[in-house]
Amino acid sequence: MSHSFRDTPNPYAAVETSVRQLIANGNTKAAVESAKAAHKAYATGASEALLVDAYVSRIQALNDQNLKLEAKSLEDLVRSRYPSAQTRLDGRRNALEELLAPLNDPDLAAERRAAIEQAVQRDVH
Repeated sequence: MSHSFRDTPNPYAAVETSVRQLIANGNTKAAVESAKAAHKAYATGASEALLVDAYVSRIQALNDQNLKLEAKSLEDLVRSRYPSAQTRLDGRRNALEELLAPLNDPDLAAERRAAIEQAVQRDVH
C-alpha cells in the first residue's frame, strides 16, 4: 500500500512550529539557529520569512537586554543578507519614529510627553 502526499507529515511544518515555539518562549538564539538550518535545507520563501522572523525576534531580545551594539550589528547583517527583511526591519524603525515624532512639538502637553516617555521606557528599552 502506497502513501499519498497527504498522508505524509510536512517536515517543514514541524520545523516552523518548533521555531515559532522557541521564539514564543524567548529562546531566540536557538530559534535563529534552527531557522538557519531550515532555510539551508528548504531554501524557500517561507523558510526565509521564518528565518527573518527569528532574526527580528533575536534583534529585539538583544535590545531588551540593552545589547544595542550587538542588535545593530545583527540588524545590519540581516539587511545585507536578506533583502526581504528590509520592510520588516524598517517597520520596527518607523514605529519608533512615529512614537517619538510628537516630542519635536514644543507645545506638546506634559501629560502626552510623559505618556510617550513611559512607552519608550516600557517598550523600547
